[in-house]
Amino acid sequence: MWEIAAGVLVVGIALALLLAPVRLSASYVLAGGLGAEAVVLALTSAYPLAGFSGPVLDDLGFAWSQGWARFGTIVSAQFLHGSLLHFAVNGLVLLWVGPPLEAIIGRRWLAGIYLASGALGLFAAGADDGGALRFVGASASVAGLLGASVAIAPWESLRLGFGSAELVRVPLLVVVLASLVVESTLAALRLADGIAHIAHAAGVVSGAGFGELWLRGHLRGRPLTRAA
Repeated sequence: MWEIAAGVLVVGIALALLLAPVRLSASYVLAGGLGAEAVVLALTSAYPLAGFSGPVLDDLGFAWSQGWARFGTIVSAQFLHGSLLHFAVNGLVLLWVGPPLEAIIGRRWLAGIYLASGALGLFAAGADDGGALRFVGASASVAGLLGASVAIAPWESLRLGFGSAELVRVPLLVVVLASLVVESTLAALRLADGIAHIAHAAGVVSGAGFGELWLRGHLRGRPLTRAA
């Protein structure tokens, strides 16, 4: 179906741009991929304002029961969302967290942490479920960027705002620790709220690990500098 082809095409274009030799911002390319997929989902859903549905989610979402036969969905699922609100929250957090982190580690590392943390988060959610539930969303990917940020620059603040208008600054360490505690607690309680809390927690932890890996490989005792 054309909906499936459109979904695959958007994901493919986003990934291709991330790997292109020209210097593009990975944060904005990723956000563009999320937005493009949200348009596809809105156009192919019966009642998009009530939530996304349809063949794109069915074919490109990640389900543990699919096994290795469709393991590529562990990447495609990171560009899909279950509703407009789901997309809006993840898109905003990506644009708040991504550019400052990308300025330090560069676009390739940022893209790698985004995709790897998202994959590990989805894998954790699927393994915990062990059934046919289908998982979608960039939440674990964005949580990974938060985790990497706090591992690399724990005393920095997260700037929340739109464009040049800053609304508030929040200590990054407080945001990440609070998120980790809340998500881990909710995952342990196994609430049936339709949110993969274990994926969020796994994303934070894996992102922090990748951030520490970047530190060990790039700083070696030198002061923190921004990538050119």
